[in-house]
Amino acid sequence: MSSGPVRYLARQALHVVVVLLAVSTLLFFILRLSGDPVAVLAGPQSTPEMREKLRQELGFNDPLGVQYLRFLRGVAVLNFGRSYQFRVPASEQVLQRLPATLQLAGFALLISILIALPIGVLAAVMKGTVWDSGAKIIALLGQSLPGFWLGIVLMGIFAVDLGGFPTS
Repeated sequence: MSSGPVRYLARQALHVVVVLLAVSTLLFFILRLSGDPVAVLAGPQSTPEMREKLRQELGFNDPLGVQYLRFLRGVAVLNFGRSYQFRVPASEQVLQRLPATLQLAGFALLISILIALPIGVLAAVMKGTVWDSGAKIIALLGQSLPGFWLGIVLMGIFAVDLGGFPTS
């Protein structure tokens, strides 16, 4: 076996690590810029003493660099902390919702394949025709439209206008 594929895989793995580190760093600091999480968690009726106690319990009294290193250490061992809303480990919340997420993603992939495969075959067979151009436009729209926006539009069409599905 040549070192070409191994070197390529190692480079791709390094890229994944760099991207994950960059995204997690960006996310960590953006969440810290959005305001005081302790004030939100404690609520408007909390006293300064209650907020200070909660800040100490959650480690928000530590310098930002220390909080970030603690966060990275947790991520490295797949400990994503506790859910502030539900007061349970965040990974528990993720794992609880994982089956539904995978089912939804699998169904979306199946629908995508069932739509894309016939359109792709049609475009290949009728190369250079209006069908080919239409397939290119559909592919471009499918790749460029944000999924959340497309989901809202499709809910509006199929659930509200046509009444075929429940909106929830």
